[in-house]
Amino acid sequence: MDDRLQYGKALRGDIATLAEFRVAMFKDMFPDEDWHAKAKDLTEASIDYYERRIESTDEYACIARIEGKSVGSGSIMFQERAPHFLRLRNLCGYILSIYVLPDHRGRGIASGIVETLLAEARRRGAFRVGLHASKAGRGVYERMGFAAKESYLEMEL
Repeated sequence: MDDRLQYGKALRGDIATLAEFRVAMFKDMFPDEDWHAKAKDLTEASIDYYERRIESTDEYACIARIEGKSVGSGSIMFQERAPHFLRLRNLCGYILSIYVLPDHRGRGIASGIVETLLAEARRRGAFRVGLHASKAGRGVYERMGFAAKESYLEMEL
């Protein structure tokens, strides 16, 4: 572990970096897309999103830094659901946008970002955290204790 590596809450000054890393994440996941045409719009939409959400209590964004340089990021969104007979406080988290710069991969930084987000979820009293994993990230998340669930269904609207 790099002693110079620090994880912290993203602030307003980090919005452009969060947007840049989100676009880079998608470029990594979908290399065959025409990013020349899409990157600008996705960057602008991501900046708009983070400007609206950076101070929200429903989301927590994390930045990983080495000597002040941003090298990775990720977010967790929180949703309080109606009380359940098994838990009266039914808070769930959803992790998204995990990204680490290519030159810094393989050092456990993504795991550190996820651990930081999980710590925030525990601090808030969440009982469950989910995510969608890329092929590259699936093994990392499984080693951390995430497991596939077959009961989840969704519909595109």
